[in-house]
Amino acid sequence: MKIPKKLERKLKKINFPQSFGSPSPLLLAAIILSKKKKSVLVVPESDLRVFQKIFKQSSRPVKDNCLPLKNKGILILTYREIAKINKKSKKDILWKNGTKIHEKHSIKEYLDLIGYTRKPYKPEAVGEWFMSGDRLYIFTPNENDLIDIELFGETMDDPRHRDIAITPLVEGDDILEEDYAKLGDWWLYRDGEIEGKANLPKDLKIIKVTGFSKPEDMFKITYSDNIFSNINEEEKWKEFLAQRDVDLIQCGWGREWDTNLTSHEYWEDLKVWVSPKPSNQEVKKRIFSLDNLKTGDHLVHKDHGICKFGGLKTATVSGRKKEFLRLIFDGSDEILVPIMLLTRIQRYIGPPVKKLAKLGGKKWKKKVYETKKETLQFAKDLFKLYNTRKNIKREFVWEKDPELESIFSKNFPHKLTSEQLLALNEIFQDMSSEKIMNRILAGDVGYGKTEVALRAAFRVLMNNFQVALLAPTTVLVQQHYRRIKRRLENFDIKCFNLSRIASTKERDEAYSEINNGSCCFIVGTHALLNEKINFKKLGLLIIDEEQRFGVKHKEKITLKNKNIDVLTLSATPIPRTLFTSLVGLKDATTITTPPRGRLPIETIIKKWNENDAIKLIENEIQSNGKVFFLHNKINTIKKRESWLKDRFENVITIHGRLNPKTIEDRMINFTNSKKSILLTTTIIQNGVDFDNANTIIVEDATRLGLAQLHQLRGRIGRRDKKGTACFFTPVGSPTSKKVEERLKKLAQYSDLGAGFSIAKADLELRGAGEVLGTNQSGHIWQLGLELFAEMLHESVINIKQSETKNDPEIAIPFFGMLPGFYEEQEKLSVYSYIFEDANEQDLKNLKTEWYKKNEVTDSVEDLLLSSMIYKTAKSLPIKKASYSDKFLKITLLKKPNKKIPAKWLLENESLKIKVEPDARKILEKLDKLEQVIS
Repeated sequence: MKIPKKLERKLKKINFPQSFGSPSPLLLAAIILSKKKKSVLVVPESDLRVFQKIFKQSSRPVKDNCLPLKNKGILILTYREIAKINKKSKKDILWKNGTKIHEKHSIKEYLDLIGYTRKPYKPEAVGEWFMSGDRLYIFTPNENDLIDIELFGETMDDPRHRDIAITPLVEGDDILEEDYAKLGDWWLYRDGEIEGKANLPKDLKIIKVTGFSKPEDMFKITYSDNIFSNINEEEKWKEFLAQRDVDLIQCGWGREWDTNLTSHEYWEDLKVWVSPKPSNQEVKKRIFSLDNLKTGDHLVHKDHGICKFGGLKTATVSGRKKEFLRLIFDGSDEILVPIMLLTRIQRYIGPPVKKLAKLGGKKWKKKVYETKKETLQFAKDLFKLYNTRKNIKREFVWEKDPELESIFSKNFPHKLTSEQLLALNEIFQDMSSEKIMNRILAGDVGYGKTEVALRAAFRVLMNNFQVALLAPTTVLVQQHYRRIKRRLENFDIKCFNLSRIASTKERDEAYSEINNGSCCFIVGTHALLNEKINFKKLGLLIIDEEQRFGVKHKEKITLKNKNIDVLTLSATPIPRTLFTSLVGLKDATTITTPPRGRLPIETIIKKWNENDAIKLIENEIQSNGKVFFLHNKINTIKKRESWLKDRFENVITIHGRLNPKTIEDRMINFTNSKKSILLTTTIIQNGVDFDNANTIIVEDATRLGLAQLHQLRGRIGRRDKKGTACFFTPVGSPTSKKVEERLKKLAQYSDLGAGFSIAKADLELRGAGEVLGTNQSGHIWQLGLELFAEMLHESVINIKQSETKNDPEIAIPFFGMLPGFYEEQEKLSVYSYIFEDANEQDLKNLKTEWYKKNEVTDSVEDLLLSSMIYKTAKSLPIKKASYSDKFLKITLLKKPNKKIPAKWLLENESLKIKVEPDARKILEKLDKLEQVIS
């Protein structure tokens, strides 16, 4: 296998140390190939398949306990094989045409002596042979396929072969140190991380490569899921990367680098982006996870209906232990569902269940059929509503100015994360397509959505058009205004603030410039919707914190300016917006990677206690930090202000009833002061950013919604300082069940990037009626929100007439179980992750984590292999894959164009492949099948 020249040139310039970090197998393969030397790569058994797929022409040992005598290029061994080696292989026998295989022994006797096994049928594996009349069929380690030899008695009499090398499968002599050295340089990948260390002679040239990612590692690597769905999008992405001097290397069969991989990899130090072959097939994601599922919780089985979760049950099948979901239906009927079929199971989201579905009954199928029919009409109505603007063709294409855009980008003090770059590219793709943009950019608070939006806005401004940013509060508008004005001051572009704080003179100047069509950036609250404003050249509308605006507010500008691009920013999209993006009615981009150095916020929920509040403030003041103290009752805020001033200095108070100029002055005072406390209402919940504010105290969290609470928590802990958010509940008054559930969700989703999960939890808590209105909530009552969403999504795809993902039926038995340390409530979520969300790299990371806990057993190995079997089979262009009676049976969509191996049985579109009931061997056959039919 050859690596692309541009990558080879970069790697040749690097002097590699004897030990370095490279968590990517693909990058390590490129490094080894760039050396152009014979090499032995030693890997953990779990990584063997990955490297065999990359190094297609690599060789493997003939016999488990024998060191190979020669190496043609790349020899791959595992640490387990190294530990077993006690002899070296025998030299190959060269059988020349016109001679016997041996002077003294017959073919049968000699093949038996050198370890080959006679079969009553054509060989299917290395080390087997079969004779039929004057024909010998033999499978040797040197060849990838069966060798067919014509004989005359015991003599080879075949003009097709000059000679044939037959490798003995028996042990040879003792190993000498030089035997190791003859094989080439030795690369030890993840030595000791998974399977113990390799015991090798000291004088060998050994390079150790760790799989752990450390700050001091030679290469920093970012992984990402597929980011474009077709070749045209990939070409635009290539242009985008080229502007940043990043090379795009296209992988996949028949492409620049003829190897396949499952995710994008950005090799930061080499400035190389490696991408898999794009697919137009859309991958469906679970909306509501199975985290913390408890016995008795309601589920939906797509085929049988609403049921109860009866826990996990362990059963022994064919001598192996496996775990199943126990589902309980009406009349206490039960079924056991294999973990591999978790995709058939969904969490039930909807009103209280009155009756469970009857197992085997017809009512559920009838409900599904009727709802599907009505959902199609509903999807058409929704599609018309949400795509009225989307189908409008743009009148103007935004031209890029690479030089000015580069200068603007360099004014930002931080490096964009790879996901910010991806988000920006998707937005630029929208802005250069035929149809106008209508995209949601979701990302947790402080994840850099605003900077991505500003770079998109700058392109519009450079085309001499106007940009408007609509924000919900005067405080946030003022912050945006100051930041944008500072960024644009060197480009001679005017920036206006349209909020309560703007004077009459400033407003009139803004109205004049807007109505004249002058190139400018306008930041405003609802004042942007004023009838006096008539945008002459509006190119882009950015809506920040969209959950604070009603549909009418958002449509007021777009109805008057139908050809503009719209970009919506939100950390916690409101349920309706979230739902439309989940079912495919709106384009959504999510930034899930926090800025470098960002730490999770500690979330505390407790009853109000003055001493606890005082201690939190004291701790922050002692660290030279700032504190937000949220008291959401304007009538009593003076009393709380007095209480704080009795105990602390520099207490600053703001709320919505103050004069806008007073609010502005006090916010500037808070910004410039050290060790200050801002006593405030929820006026600060949206977008306000203070680098040194690391503690927030919410006096009464019961009065706020889940999304509001999360927004408030996001005001602190920016950059590299850990924040503390304390949410108090009142003493003496009982907390309602709804509030308890809300606060429980807030604590549960406290990790970095929890905003989207918070929005989904909000959707779950508020119920279906609020998502789609009362007319449609009845359907959700019957099926549960997730199944309804799935149907709606499929209907939208049908209306769009886009290519749907082929979804083959998989009936291959799974193997293995999770390590024993998981609690039952955790297990389902981990199984769901393994079989639905995790790619090959994720599984590798998971195995490393388990290895550290000494929990990698044969059963765990089998489980991870089963996941790869399931994912590989699901990705193939086939109708069905099943396994029984030692045969892998495949129903193809069409006959393969490439030649199939001789031992595979093909009849019409049915393929039978003989393979032992071993997870690793089944996976190997599926990998081979992928190469034949893809």
